Amino acid sequence: EEMATSWELLDEICRFSALESLESLQSSALPKAGAFLASLETAPDEAATTAAVKCCQCVETIITTLGHGILPKLKDITQPLLDLAQRVVQSPESSGLDLDGQILQALGALCRSVGGVLSPFLGQFLQVVCAPAS
Repeated sequence: EEMATSWELLDEICRFSALESLESLQSSALPKAGAFLASLETAPDEAATTAAVKCCQCVETIITTLGHGILPKLKDITQPLLDLAQRVVQSPESSGLDLDGQILQALGALCRSVGGVLSPFLGQFLQVVCAPAS
């Protein structure tokens, strides 16, 4: 629960901060978010799922606010988001629609912000987006 609260607080700070603050935040927040999402199990418990949802919300806020400014940290967050999305989609005991939806929201923010440079990740994007709903 503390982890979820921490991500939620960081998301709120990002929503109300100036762009200059976010650029410095991205250098530490996005790698930590990527590492956290990469560490999640296939079927996380309720507390971990809640924390992951809040983390994805924070990531979406940073991506949306920074736009192309996200490029220096693109690899820190894109692969962990895609890997988590694939694990959640492929898991029979999926962690729930909140996490599924929030991952897709964050990936959508990436596409809107820097879609032109996502070609190395295109195959995985298509797998996630075209995966049958379970």
